[in-house]
Order: sequence, then structure tokens, then C-alpha cells
Amino acid sequence: IGGVPFGLKLDQALKQGTIGGRTATVSSLNLTTFLEDPRNYDVLFIDRGSVGEERLGPLLTRTQGRAILTIGYEEGLAQRGVMMNFYLEGNRMHFEINPTRIKQARLTLSSYLMNMSKIVEPR
Repeated sequence: IGGVPFGLKLDQALKQGTIGGRTATVSSLNLTTFLEDPRNYDVLFIDRGSVGEERLGPLLTRTQGRAILTIGYEEGLAQRGVMMNFYLEGNRMHFEINPTRIKQARLTLSSYLMNMSKIVEPR
């Protein structure tokens, strides 16, 4: 939702193969499209500034109970319920993980990834 932060590189990489034996497609979409039918998505990337506080709640409600990995790129999104969030600290990119939300969606992340991240809990 919002921009495509990784641009053409991600799109090109996914067109060249599969992930876990499944064909992957990158789509830019707006919030309304996702809220109407979230069943077709496995990963939802929320770009910086694309979803305000008043719209984040309904978005996360539609993902509850579904195995949709939510990834954000805006400070504080993991504390507000997004599963994985990238943020800048100085000139370095870091990420934080909300394990409570990941467990609720019955998803798992590797221990390596968990150890590399900042762990946060929802507010």
C-alpha cells in the first residue's frame, strides 16, 4: 500500500522465479482495494505515510486471523500492530518485529531473523 520502496529491483527478482515453489506477484494497491478483499495477499507492505492512524486500525483488523505478513516502513508501526517494520536510525536501516502479532497470524520467522531485530510488543 503506497509506493513501491524497493522499486523495479524487487519486481524483476520476483519475475525471474518462485518463492517456496509459488509464483510471486508484486502489486501496488490502495487501501480500499485491500480492505474489500484481503484473501489474495500473503504479504502486505505499508509504505511510509501511506496509511494514517485512523486507517491503520481497519487495515490490521482485516488481516487478523489471516496468514498475511504485514511489513511497514514508518517508525512505530510494529508497536501499533504491524508484524515487521523497517526504520532509519541515523544513516542505517534497522527493523523491528512484533512477535505477538506474528503468533496471532500463525506465522513463524527464523530465529536468525528474530535475533537480528529489535523485539517490540503492541501498545
